[in-house]
Amino acid sequence: RASNQSSPEAFKPFWYDGTRTIYAGLANITHSFTPALTLSVGGRFEKVKQEVDYNTNIATNATFGDAIIDESYLLPSFNLKYSVTENSIFRLAGSMSYTLPQFIEVAPFKYSDISFSVQGNPDLVPAENYNVDLKYEFYPNSDEIMALTGFYKHIKNPINRSEIPSGGNTLTFFNTGSSAMVAGAELEIKKNIYKIDGGDTSAEHVLSGGANISYLYTEQKLEATLPSFTNTTDALQGASPLLVNADLTYRRESENFGLTSSLIVNYFSDRIFSIGTRGFQNVTEKGIPTLDFITQTTLGKNFGISLKARNLLDPEFRLIRESAGNASEETTLSTYKLGIDLSLGLTYKF
Repeated sequence: RASNQSSPEAFKPFWYDGTRTIYAGLANITHSFTPALTLSVGGRFEKVKQEVDYNTNIATNATFGDAIIDESYLLPSFNLKYSVTENSIFRLAGSMSYTLPQFIEVAPFKYSDISFSVQGNPDLVPAENYNVDLKYEFYPNSDEIMALTGFYKHIKNPINRSEIPSGGNTLTFFNTGSSAMVAGAELEIKKNIYKIDGGDTSAEHVLSGGANISYLYTEQKLEATLPSFTNTTDALQGASPLLVNADLTYRRESENFGLTSSLIVNYFSDRIFSIGTRGFQNVTEKGIPTLDFITQTTLGKNFGISLKARNLLDPEFRLIRESAGNASEETTLSTYKLGIDLSLGLTYKF
């Protein structure tokens, strides 16, 4: 029979229990200065309490405990809308929001992945977000849109994933500094390539394409002392500078038959997986494209058939780390593929 004098909890299972309670109230007022110019101003009050109780054997001085967030937020917002014409609109919007750490980011138990272990940090505090964006929308038709948005966000106490300085390939989460910023632009397009209106007697046929392209620039000061960050400034962890989502969709509708088929492409560029510490550079997740095909058919009023083929390209997910002295040299830390996911569904409505 063995005993552990330094940690009597060593052989007990890890566990955590999280609760989150939010009480909210809101008020909003809208005023039209002219038929074309409308202002909405509002505010939301939220009382937030999040408590995560945990029991681990990671450290003898912190085997069990709780992580409590008890905050009150007053979240103002405004939306100014100006209709240039019947088909085009300018919008200026601003708001304040907050981001709570997830339960798993707070509970200090360790769970293992292929290349890393991840451990929560009970000292995390919520991040506060101050947002403003300017958007122009143009509607050629009721089911078409072209929109361009510029946006800016200031983040207080940003939360990022990073490496624990003690080593062992263990990651955790930190409030990495006092502030961060996000600026960028987004282009959204939805356009009918061709459209045949069947009227009351024949089928409607629509072939449409859509795209959403976003560019993001992010920057933060790495001021927290415990992690021993390699750099003093960096991009936000998890933020891709370029995001692309596009689809090509065919739709056929008649009285007794419906068909919708979509080919969907997504792409994200390289993004930080974990912020580097102790002289090591960041761990980076390499950008990849994905391709999905989804089709749904309705037969009469009751039957439906669906086919979903996801991740058709089956790209290789790859985590790398750049060499400290040469950015062109990199070490591959992890590679994996998710495989292709095929599913066939049959539905019947009673």
